[in-house]
Amino acid sequence: MNILIIRFSSIGDILLTTPFVRQVKNKFPDAHLTYITKQEFAPLLKYNPYIDDLMLYDASTKLKGLYQLRDELSEKKFKYIFDLHNSLRSSILVKNLSGTLSKIRKNKFKRAILVYLKWNLYREIKPVSVKYMDVGSGAGIRDDGKGLELFLRGEKNDIFQENNLEKEQYICVAPAAAHYTKIWPLEYVKELLIRITQTSKLKVAILGSKSETILFKALPETENIIHLAGKMSLLQSAQIIKYSKGIISNDSGLMHMASALNKPIVAIFGSTVKELGFFPFRAESTIIQNDNLWCRPCSHIGREKCPLSHFKCMREITVDTVYNTVKRKFINQ
Repeated sequence: MNILIIRFSSIGDILLTTPFVRQVKNKFPDAHLTYITKQEFAPLLKYNPYIDDLMLYDASTKLKGLYQLRDELSEKKFKYIFDLHNSLRSSILVKNLSGTLSKIRKNKFKRAILVYLKWNLYREIKPVSVKYMDVGSGAGIRDDGKGLELFLRGEKNDIFQENNLEKEQYICVAPAAAHYTKIWPLEYVKELLIRITQTSKLKVAILGSKSETILFKALPETENIIHLAGKMSLLQSAQIIKYSKGIISNDSGLMHMASALNKPIVAIFGSTVKELGFFPFRAESTIIQNDNLWCRPCSHIGREKCPLSHFKCMREITVDTVYNTVKRKFINQ
């Protein structure tokens, strides 16, 4: 039996599919499971033992690449096709393929009503990972109650020795996110980093992508505040998180990576809310958010600026609030 799973992007969304992947394989242990994702996110699934064939889409090839992938897939006879992206690209990809097709339902109506009218029509808060599980309900896929997974295999990483990072003697900080309204102000991050390193023996490892390094120039760099953004692969970043004491993060892919590695999380949420389904999934996490604003959420994914120009959802989360949480969770442990 052949089974196809599709999720093109991004870091968090792909990691949120891993419980579904696990349960598909547990339900059909003899099936050949093919997973399609974008090339740049392949490391997240590279060592996943439940995936038999990892096929990659190069987004730069656009439609031509999709058609080539579809031609390759058409040679296989799929029993089930699980589209966990439900986009124009994924619809093009699965067109005319054999097999029972099931797609993720995005509840765009309820989401729009919540974002634009502030009416909450959600009867329950369902995490995205559980929504993915629902896609397979017709095939008998059931939630096992467990969390995300990210598999590592001894990736070479000299960062530990180069920066004198010892197991659980440092905290990871992921100060960026995909959109501005999901980023706690960097001047607050700066003060937090200084306070952590002045009041504890813990070091801080700053993580992020190469494109985010320009943001982090506003942050101090010392013997105990180590800038690693843009210097490591995805799996090397995962290693840094794995051996840390935990992570302080905005709503970002690295937050979900920490969930998949079963590390404690302090997560700062701005313009997005729990109803959208992206809180840390079945992880030891503390959420810091401003619950006293009528304007949240202003978007389901984040915006490039605050539509009301005050950005209170993040600016009213004080350094004291975050530091006291970090102190309880990491420093005093």
